[in-house]
This record gives sequence, C-alpha cells and structure tokens, in this order.
Amino acid sequence: MLETPLGPWNLGYGLIGALITVALYLASYGIRTFIAWTQREPGPKERVGFFILLAAAVGLIAGGLSHEPVEMILACQQTADPLVACLLGR
Repeated sequence: MLETPLGPWNLGYGLIGALITVALYLASYGIRTFIAWTQREPGPKERVGFFILLAAAVGLIAGGLSHEPVEMILACQQTADPLVACLLGR
C-alpha cells in the first residue's frame, strides 16, 4: 500500500477500478452505437482509444483510493452494528 496526500492507495483496488470503468465506457459506447444503427444514423464519432485510457486512469485513481473506505465498511459489518452509526462513530 502506498501512502499519498489523499490517503492510502492500493494497486489491487486500483486495477479493479480501472477494469470496471473501462468496461462501463465500452458498454455505453456499444449501446450508443447500437441505438444509432437501429435508427439508421451515423454512430458516435469519438476517439475510443483516448477515452479508454482516460477511463482507465480515472478508475485506477478512484479504485486505489477506495481501499480505506471499503476496509472501514468491512470492519463495521463484522461488528454487526448499524452501518451508518458505525461509520459516523469512527
């Protein structure tokens, strides 16, 4: 785990975040292309490679920084206390 000014950063969570954001982008691109095809209109005209890299970078950062909140939620679930009360009590 790497310590950053925003908090601890975890590579495993970052890679999962990158995969999820890229998959969401590709799914939305595919849906928009399909809708354009069904309406006999030209498909989306965007630089897919750039947006895949952008989505991966955003997902890597967001996923890596989500490690600490996820660990807090898991710790609260193990105590069997109400989640909101447990998180606000920390």
